[in-house]
Amino acid sequence: MVNGKLVEVFRRPPRPRIHVISDYHDPFQSMADGKTYDSKSEYRAALKAEGCHELGNDRPDRATIDEGDIAQDIQDVLDGRVDVQDGVEAPAGFDRSVL
Repeated sequence: MVNGKLVEVFRRPPRPRIHVISDYHDPFQSMADGKTYDSKSEYRAALKAEGCHELGNDRPDRATIDEGDIAQDIQDVLDGRVDVQDGVEAPAGFDRSVL
């Protein structure tokens, strides 16, 4: 609005931008080895040396998920062999219907 009148505004299209992701970070402590790191690449190298890997926003590889184990876990819960709240196997002969 200019002088009380509506005017058409022209905007430039956004310019391409370069996004830089720095290797450096505020110091943080690794849960794998207890050391403090301020470099993400050093941290990842230390994780690899410990046999660990970092999880982020990436999706798990479907090939690493054994759906047979998942199905068996669900069946164990349904059959009462595993306590859902504690994740503990129920004693042999335990009858949940009395709860």
